[in-house]
Amino acid sequence: MRHKVCPKCKAELSGKNPYCWKCGYLLKNSWAGMRKGFGITDLVIGILFMCLILGSEGGIENNTRMCVVSWFFIWCGLLGTFGYQRKWAVTASIPFYALGIIFNFVFMSEYPAHVLLMGIMAVFLIFICISFTDKGSFKSGR
Repeated sequence: MRHKVCPKCKAELSGKNPYCWKCGYLLKNSWAGMRKGFGITDLVIGILFMCLILGSEGGIENNTRMCVVSWFFIWCGLLGTFGYQRKWAVTASIPFYALGIIFNFVFMSEYPAHVLLMGIMAVFLIFICISFTDKGSFKSGR
């Protein structure tokens, strides 16, 4: 029988855990990879919005709503990018997504862009919640 070896640290692997027991390397594509992808996407969207806000004529003072939306994306992005393997971080991101959806819903009649942002956050929230069903996508013991 051939043993599996971690491509990163060369540790011998056994079982069906999607992570290396020694270094935590993601061995197969799973919900954790999807959560990390959403986190990176959220960070890019949040940082892009913040740069656009800071570069605009009105700055933060005249764009406070979009500034709040960008902070929702940045916080969800930080939790998703750096905590995608941790249940506490994924759990903490759910209220941020929910509040972001509510915030965008309140102001969608004034600015149509809020509908798109609300939709993005809703899709991410749905998949983040579904990802909880894959118990193997979280690091165990930490």
